[in-house]
Amino acid sequence: MILSSWPGDASTVERWLRAMLSAGDGFRMDGSDRIRIDVALDGDDIETLDLIATRVNLRPELVDESSSPGDGAARPSKPAEIERRPAVLRHGRLSADPVRVHRIPIRIDATLDRLPIAWVRYERPLDPHRPETAFTIDASDPARDTVGSLSATMRTSDVGPLLLTMMRPAVAAQGLRLHRLDIAASQDAEGRILIDLRGSARWKLLAARVRAGITVRVAPDAVVTVERLHVSSRNILVAVLLRFARAELRDAEGRSYDLNGDLAKDAALPRLRDVRVTAGEEISVSARLG
Repeated sequence: MILSSWPGDASTVERWLRAMLSAGDGFRMDGSDRIRIDVALDGDDIETLDLIATRVNLRPELVDESSSPGDGAARPSKPAEIERRPAVLRHGRLSADPVRVHRIPIRIDATLDRLPIAWVRYERPLDPHRPETAFTIDASDPARDTVGSLSATMRTSDVGPLLLTMMRPAVAAQGLRLHRLDIAASQDAEGRILIDLRGSARWKLLAARVRAGITVRVAPDAVVTVERLHVSSRNILVAVLLRFARAELRDAEGRSYDLNGDLAKDAALPRLRDVRVTAGEEISVSARLG
């Protein structure tokens, strides 16, 4: 697509968004024509932006950047900006009931309000085969009053198969073949998440089944604490290796991970607040943003 102005009118922005989503960056998309995109502009500001991705199938691609082709070669320089117009996304919403990730359904609803953006135009396209990449919406600097919400729900029994599908290509490059990954989850009276994981894999001539029991606590401020971790296997060699790893496994117990600390590395993401996780037949996550 070729744009004569940026942002132009609402239909121009809608066409640009559809072109960018259809091309995919780090994922493939089936059914992109089913995405409903509604944009309303007020001057340069986006008054409302609604993306409804129900029945779309996403296939994320895990890329090992350490082994990407062209390592050591000079990367193309980013073209210079020739225009940057500040604006605000007053209200944005992404919903899917459900979207499918590798054919597995996930219900998603996310909102974002009062997000500073900029309409950016480059001197040439970032990708010479895609003229629309000469334009972008930069949302890399949220304001203090940027707020939003996030919720996602999926069947607990689907978590294992989804992870298995996504992990297989990466681990296959290391000679490891994953055959099965089953995950069950429940929640105790204190709100801790109890995870039972069973998997089987083969590395060269070594085949093994492994079982892990993990207990985690998710605090409202997005701190995840591993309270218990136990790993076992009936394979004698694997069981011996696990005994040698007892110190590392003990060190993992009690360790906390601050998700907001990780998100802070990307200034475009507001902080997570009031995080809630429920687990049973379904696993659900909800949070406020900002």
